[in-house]
Amino acid sequence: METKLEVSEVVAATTGMAFCASVLHLYGLTIATSFPIFSFLSLSDYLSYSIRILVPVIAAVSVGVVIELFTRRTERGLSESEIAERTKNPAKTIRMRRLPYILLTVMSLFPAFINTIVFLISRKNHESLFGTYRYALPILWFVLAAWYKQEPRLVQNWSRIASILFLFIPALMLYSFFDGLYKGHRFNNGKAEKYYVNFQGTTNQNEIETLLFLDKYVIYKDQNNVEVLRTTDISKIWKPK
Repeated sequence: METKLEVSEVVAATTGMAFCASVLHLYGLTIATSFPIFSFLSLSDYLSYSIRILVPVIAAVSVGVVIELFTRRTERGLSESEIAERTKNPAKTIRMRRLPYILLTVMSLFPAFINTIVFLISRKNHESLFGTYRYALPILWFVLAAWYKQEPRLVQNWSRIASILFLFIPALMLYSFFDGLYKGHRFNNGKAEKYYVNFQGTTNQNEIETLLFLDKYVIYKDQNNVEVLRTTDISKIWKPK
């Protein structure tokens, strides 16, 4: 018997995904910068970050659903084995259908492999390492998930939505965490976004490299140190053109 998820359960799962992903992203930033970001977060910051991530989460899950439904329609609901059995050479058909996925996986994982070797030798270049990991590890998860789902008895009671969530939740968590590490190291290397600020009571224009805009604080870099500004101390902030 198929296990079905109600709409409310899907909404709850998607919201939970967004919240967990935002926390993991902030945790990655915290590790990379060695700065206690969570000490400055308010409830509204958690909510705003969850909402920022909720939009791409919904988009990703929606794309997954559309692709799955389109594929099932064009293939008339047939499984991989059923499609292969209808051809003259089933073994060749299976290999040919798997080839694009294999090539995509190799092309995605190869840069991460090279960056891992470089990092192990030099113990440097964290930015490039985590920049490739944020894409390579979710793809690796997709491969492992597809391998797991090849055993019909393990997933026979899953609904379509449950199957998609199984695919996307770990991938999103991996991407969020390593994207936080990547952006944190970009910040450390002086590649963060630059803004101009005017402080209360002055007209002086100050350039800062920002890490996070929070409800009550702005976390930025002052030379080599991570500092915090209260938003109440800022009269104007804008991005250079």
